[in-house]
Amino acid sequence: MGAGLAIGARLDKSPTRVYVLMGDGEMAEGRCGSSRVCGHYKIDNLTALADVNALGQSDPTMYEHDMETYRRKFESEGWQQKWWMGTT
Repeated sequence: MGAGLAIGARLDKSPTRVYVLMGDGEMAEGRCGSSRVCGHYKIDNLTALADVNALGQSDPTMYEHDMETYRRKFESEGWQQKWWMGTT
């Protein structure tokens, strides 16, 4: 949904910036394919905030608190890293 809003704003030549909050359960492979679309189309008016709490609906998430894996995942999908804040 965020990707669609960002593309629509870009087509309208609007200065709108779209923010999406994604949980790590939602970022599991196959669930959130739009992250690859955003990188591919270089959508630069979309900011993703990733809530990494290591909890899925019924089990821990596959990467738990491995922030380096999430960084590599987003980077491989074409996202630009403006800043990165991990857990310590």
